Amino acid sequence: AVEQVIERATAKDAAERYPEAQALATAFRSALSPAAVEVPIPDAEARNPYKGLRPFREADAGDYFGREELVERLVGRMTEEAQGSRLLAVVGPSGCGKSSLVWGGLVPALRAGAVPGSDRWFVAEMFPGEEPFAELEAALLQVAPANPPSSVMADIERDAEGLMRAAACVLPDESSELLLVIDQLEELFTLVEDDGRRARFLANLSAAAIDPRSRVRLIVTLRADFYDRPLLYRGFGALLHDRTEVVVPLTPPELQRAILRPAERVGATVAPALVAQLIADVGDQPGALPLLQFALTELFDRREDSGLTPLTTEAYRGMGGVSGGLARRAEEIFDSLSEEEKDAARQLFLRLVVFGEGTEDTLRRILRAELLSLQTDPSGMHAALDAFGRARLLSFDRDTETRGPTVEVAHAALLREWSRLREWIDTDREDLRTERWLAASARDWNEAGRDSSYLISGSRLQQLEAWKEKTNLAVAPEEREFLEASIAQRDRRQAGEAARRARERTLERRSLRRLRALVAVLTVAALISGGLTVFASSQRGRAERQERIAVARELASAAVANLDEDPERSILLALQAVD
Repeated sequence: AVEQVIERATAKDAAERYPEAQALATAFRSALSPAAVEVPIPDAEARNPYKGLRPFREADAGDYFGREELVERLVGRMTEEAQGSRLLAVVGPSGCGKSSLVWGGLVPALRAGAVPGSDRWFVAEMFPGEEPFAELEAALLQVAPANPPSSVMADIERDAEGLMRAAACVLPDESSELLLVIDQLEELFTLVEDDGRRARFLANLSAAAIDPRSRVRLIVTLRADFYDRPLLYRGFGALLHDRTEVVVPLTPPELQRAILRPAERVGATVAPALVAQLIADVGDQPGALPLLQFALTELFDRREDSGLTPLTTEAYRGMGGVSGGLARRAEEIFDSLSEEEKDAARQLFLRLVVFGEGTEDTLRRILRAELLSLQTDPSGMHAALDAFGRARLLSFDRDTETRGPTVEVAHAALLREWSRLREWIDTDREDLRTERWLAASARDWNEAGRDSSYLISGSRLQQLEAWKEKTNLAVAPEEREFLEASIAQRDRRQAGEAARRARERTLERRSLRRLRALVAVLTVAALISGGLTVFASSQRGRAERQERIAVARELASAAVANLDEDPERSILLALQAVD
């Protein structure tokens, strides 16, 4: 078994294929001889002691140099008997080596007992991600016994003492303690959308840091441009103010050790002129440590004779120096891809970025399955992942909750140095903001059981339809289904509205026809009534004339009859008859 581990650890691509073998080989050498740590394994090709864009891990502690004084200061901060001394925040700009400082320097020192009793601490790590409580549960289960309690998540989310309670459940006895390392705390502000959840998480950290009953110790790393964000949360903000250690750039002597000592451990040499050139190039650049490590990694890989040919300034200048080496390598890989693979690479990197609001853009981890589900050629995506992964420009891990493979950019330095990637981001920034909004809406819709009330409508839907037609971004299946469901709901509503209006028009036409018929009937009735009225009036006039003639006749007859008896009366009757 030992021979198999040594064989894997000394393979040409050992760092990529067998990282666990590297760690075991280091442990074997340490166990066999204290002096052996400084002696390379005799093999045909020395391993590369530099880490590229990857942060140093515990297994890389033997190659970690330059931060000895800062590691000692951090250890001193962790031994302080002060309020909140169970929390230590490591703050610095992107690229200053915060993660490497913690995992390559501080944690190995604690494992060795630098703080009284720290050699017996249980160590767990986490990134906040989009679901910090789920990530915290997964971190605690790293140290849980074989049959962990099922109530860990319930304990965590119950109240501010949840972390302390859950830690007590997973730790083996009352004398044991947990060291929880929360790397990239800024993810709590870039990836978590619910402020209430963010506040509850920070309240858990605060309680664990100050409660005298706590068996949890915390180390958090935070990017300097996000330092003000947690200060807004009462309790945790005060702790952060008092318990922060700032990471400053390496001094020239520290840089010299970081360059020379790893090479010496594997029997390689670095030309003195190259050391001076590297220090001159890196010294004035903030956040340049990843670029330095990447340049040294590339130079080491390009040596002609393993362990014999020194790293030289000629090779360094040929690869473009510290600032140009990373961009040049990324561009070389991109140029080697086919057109379909280049489009997949563009979709890949754009998915791995989170846009800053008043801060620099940051990185995000996503599931490999999500990338392969995009509306792009899967074989092209596989090729792009493999090509950039082999060059250590991408990092691969597993999601703590689903255990699915994840992908992320190895370091934010790539966002700054690779001009093609910056151009993609600047060109598609608004498209990407729209896509992220669509992705968040689709996620809420799915989490709500695809409740139709979560679908979008109106002008927002019209904007997304127009965006979908013109954007060059690939859309994930969940986003596509959400948009299609919103459109289908809109179409159904429009169809229902059209049917309602059609029914209303039909009823209106029927009412109009009925009204017209009624008007016609009333018109005829009016005409008939008018005719009858005229006829009745004519008949009444004739009857009145006949009546008057009859009366005149009667008066005339009476006048004639009385003429002899009463002539005056006869004359009056005759005049009345004439009227």
